[in-house]
Amino acid sequence: MDHHLVPDAFTLPIIVKACARLNAILEGMQIHGLLLKIGFDFEKFVQGSLVNMYAEYEEIEFAREVFNKMGERERERERLGFVWNSLIDGYAKSSQVDLALELFEEMPERDLFSWIALVDGFPKCKKVDTAWEIFYRMP
Repeated sequence: MDHHLVPDAFTLPIIVKACARLNAILEGMQIHGLLLKIGFDFEKFVQGSLVNMYAEYEEIEFAREVFNKMGERERERERLGFVWNSLIDGYAKSSQVDLALELFEEMPERDLFSWIALVDGFPKCKKVDTAWEIFYRMP
């Protein structure tokens, strides 16, 4: 970024999302460092973008750390359901389906993506019966 331009809460999530889409996890981590330095690390949409980026590349410990730093109120907002979904999907992708299920059970509101991300992870871990149990619970 040009040093004359100051990033804001609107541009930073876009940059983090671009890093995720371009498979630029190291650059994304550098952006995360910049966010910490300039004080945007507690902005909810920036945090959501970071959770998504880390979860997408199975850096699940980093994703969970950012998720945990979000206040409970911010995580429970309906419009931030994507943050929960990103983390559930990240756990499922990294074969940590028990943690995905635990987070799913804590989730205040579930949508179709929540259910699909969870169900998708269990067969990959050879827990097909559990996947069916969850499938039959779907509304």
